[in-house]
Amino acid sequence: MKKLIVTFALCALPILPAAAGLPWTEQMTAAVTPEELKADRFVAFRKADSGMLELICGDTVLQLNPRSFEITVSGKGASFTFRAPEEALVRLQDGSEKSLQLQDAQSVIAVPEQWAGIRGIALALSGFKADGKPLDLKVRLFAGVDYATGDAVFELRPEEKETTLRLATWPGALDGRDVDATVMPHTQGILIPRNWPKVIDAPYTDQGKIGLVYGRSLYMPWWGVTSKDKSAMFLIETPDDAGIRLFHSPEEGTSVTPKWLHTLGRMGYTRRARLKFIDGGYVAMAKAYRGTAKENGTFRSITEKIAETPSYAKLIGSPILHVTARQYDARNKVDALFTPYVGLTRKIERLQKEFSLPQAYIHIDGIGYRGYDNLEPDQLPVGKKAGGKEGLRKFLDFAHRNNYLVVYHQQYRDMYLDAPSYNKELLVTREDGTHHVEDTWAGGANALVCATRALDYVRRNNTYLRRIGAQSDGCYLDVFAVVPGDECYHPDHRMSRTQCYEQRRRCFDYIKNNLGIVSSEEPVDWAVRTLHLVHHTVWAVDGERNNFGIPLPLFTLVYHDAIVVPFETTRERGSYYYAKTEIPFLHALISAGMPYLSIDANAQDMEAVRLVAELHKRVGLQEMTNHEMLSADGRKQRSTYADGTIVTVDQDSGDWEIRYPDKTVKGNAIDWKVN
Repeated sequence: MKKLIVTFALCALPILPAAAGLPWTEQMTAAVTPEELKADRFVAFRKADSGMLELICGDTVLQLNPRSFEITVSGKGASFTFRAPEEALVRLQDGSEKSLQLQDAQSVIAVPEQWAGIRGIALALSGFKADGKPLDLKVRLFAGVDYATGDAVFELRPEEKETTLRLATWPGALDGRDVDATVMPHTQGILIPRNWPKVIDAPYTDQGKIGLVYGRSLYMPWWGVTSKDKSAMFLIETPDDAGIRLFHSPEEGTSVTPKWLHTLGRMGYTRRARLKFIDGGYVAMAKAYRGTAKENGTFRSITEKIAETPSYAKLIGSPILHVTARQYDARNKVDALFTPYVGLTRKIERLQKEFSLPQAYIHIDGIGYRGYDNLEPDQLPVGKKAGGKEGLRKFLDFAHRNNYLVVYHQQYRDMYLDAPSYNKELLVTREDGTHHVEDTWAGGANALVCATRALDYVRRNNTYLRRIGAQSDGCYLDVFAVVPGDECYHPDHRMSRTQCYEQRRRCFDYIKNNLGIVSSEEPVDWAVRTLHLVHHTVWAVDGERNNFGIPLPLFTLVYHDAIVVPFETTRERGSYYYAKTEIPFLHALISAGMPYLSIDANAQDMEAVRLVAELHKRVGLQEMTNHEMLSADGRKQRSTYADGTIVTVDQDSGDWEIRYPDKTVKGNAIDWKVN
């Protein structure tokens, strides 16, 4: 039987100074000694008759069940409950892994703690067993209140010896049964209503049914629930080794369970999260996170980045042309795509002649020896078939004469098995000594090169391009921003996920400092402060290309004026990035993105691109200040920008309207017309 030891027996609120009767803001400013700013002057503790441990700070009340570890937090007129933590996973000294419940600790000692503005309860758990044998593992769980913010704060603190903690949950999932909806930056953003009719079971996962932060499961490290006009927002403050388990059913609602993952075999360090009470819904949550991103330096405005990289200004209001010189199918030994540089030049000249093209950002794939997705990271020298060095130089000269920017696709995570420098000693090595190998892309089988080696390849390849007179205006470094960080156990280059992100950022910085524009695949939070743009965002869809949940531009609400995001401008429903019900052009409008332009565009394509480009030119440096769902199903939406521009779209009818401060433009995307 579990023995619960409580090391304190406070049954009443502490006696506070006279100022305690004031609101905390006034009490804080009324302080005349350091003692009066201690957390216990603002956050009271008591043990209720029910056995619940309670923390009270103004209208914020945290109740912790010291046996089940369920938590209820109340504040701002709302109350939200965390379920009991799910099973943890431990590794024993003999290498075997066992599941256990944190609640199975034979000893739970509750100790009060305070620092800065935080006061809370630390539960010291010990006496775990596996197969009847005692384990030397100890875990401390902290739950507290930060009086300076009114937030609840949670920490998981491992004490590992021979037994290591591999996976844990703290706190448990926010209970989704009694809320209106769950809001997540899952890809661009989704809202899952409580009564969503379909089961959602761990989409876009990275490890089993766990989706890691900084992948498609969570572009940004937060999520929340809404109930009427109140919300609770869960923010992961140690995101590098964190993830979620997402599940929804019509009966139980949505469950988003925080998961703490080991790093290089051990939990290793304290994991931390907080719960914020929010007046309002998904917009208010996004704006709260925008404040957090500014506070921690993740947010850097486009204006700041232009001051550092002046060529970046050319992207505002510019279309993006994504072209491929060559893609070789190594399995069938044929060219899957092939347009030589002279052909690319002619196609762009046609656009100039028929429509005019004063601005363009040209992203070019496949300049390497065997083209796109082949031989990486040894893709160079420049391939001869598309025109060789001379053809590439002429293409660059043509682009620069027209004031266009040209960037190259480069890939420094995949290492193809037929790459000249392929060596198992360079690869990302799993804990068991094996390597990831797949045969998915055009170039055939590939493994993964450790990110500790990536910058050396970035430097070598771009030095070569500079020496032959074919230096680009920037580079797109594929997958670095979308694939969560790799871990590597090779003794010569052990690497944690945190170190992996650091190595990837060094590659981004090299491109930015030596070439100019740096981009990657998708807009994950850790990379925003460095990147100038990404290739795209995606939306949460199921295997049948249907939305799961209602798509929302949560990322845009946070970061529209911090990074450029291109959008398709096609008017047909569905694409690789969207559900089959969605019109991409309308998403480009609602998020005021940078428009993609097909190199084979017709007049209607160009008109759509120009509409989006004008919108981007006007508001590309501005915040999206508001977003509204104008219908319960979210098919009709409206966004507002800082200059007062209002964009309204209807995915069912195809109608759209852009109301600028000085004019209004509207039309229909299905039966194409512009008024």
